[in-house]
Amino acid sequence: MKTYSLRKHLIKEKLEGKTILFDSTKSVLYTLNETASFILKHILMKKSVSDVTNALVKMYGKKPESVEKDVRACLSRLIKDRILVPQKKETTAKK
Repeated sequence: MKTYSLRKHLIKEKLEGKTILFDSTKSVLYTLNETASFILKHILMKKSVSDVTNALVKMYGKKPESVEKDVRACLSRLIKDRILVPQKKETTAKK
């Protein structure tokens, strides 16, 4: 499973269920709605796409296929906008 971290130089604040991100290097402000905020929060908690999808299906009662498509689209956008950065896998020393 891929894991992600928030890109450096982003300032994150929670406001009325939304997430506000400020990129101090570009002077760009991002506003995430409640659903995107939920996705970001849980991806940063190292939850899988399936875990996030299942939680949203329970919350909203939508079809899993549709929700998973939306979760993947949101995740893709967060990566494209360089809000999320894929983490390198940790290597374990062989004995």
